[in-house]
Amino acid sequence: MIKTTRFLGYDKDEYGKLIINEDEAKIVRRIFKEYLSGKGSFTIAKEFNVEDIPTTTGAKWHDTTILVI
Repeated sequence: MIKTTRFLGYDKDEYGKLIINEDEAKIVRRIFKEYLSGKGSFTIAKEFNVEDIPTTTGAKWHDTTILVI
């Protein structure tokens, strides 16, 4: 079983199946795009915090969070 309470980009439907959460998926796509273009995880996290982009828990972004994604 996957813990979806902190699984950025997905939710569960009424049957317990994973479905894409488009708002969160945009964040995940941006992380990959920026990382692949050469930005480091620290820079991405810093920019997300400046832009007030929410994490799944409402906490601040950290470079380790970006790396795990």
